[in-house]
Amino acid sequence: MTITRSHIRKSLQDKGFTYREARDIVSVLFDVLVEELKKTGKLELPFGSFTMHEPTPKRLYRLGKIVTVYKGPRIHFRKKD
Repeated sequence: MTITRSHIRKSLQDKGFTYREARDIVSVLFDVLVEELKKTGKLELPFGSFTMHEPTPKRLYRLGKIVTVYKGPRIHFRKKD
């Protein structure tokens, strides 16, 4: 099951937070997670870890020219056993 922002927000609302409070908490939480990943490239949490990998650029032929295509970094999650 994929846990999304709306799942977390709904859980907070079930605990007694208002919609706006829950939305703000989730927004700050994800901002902190993203900033930490940008700084260190790895984030350890009690339930697993996130790592950020830079993909290798791919070379494609478009209209007879070689074009380097770069997609943004990929984030991988590994669940703790």
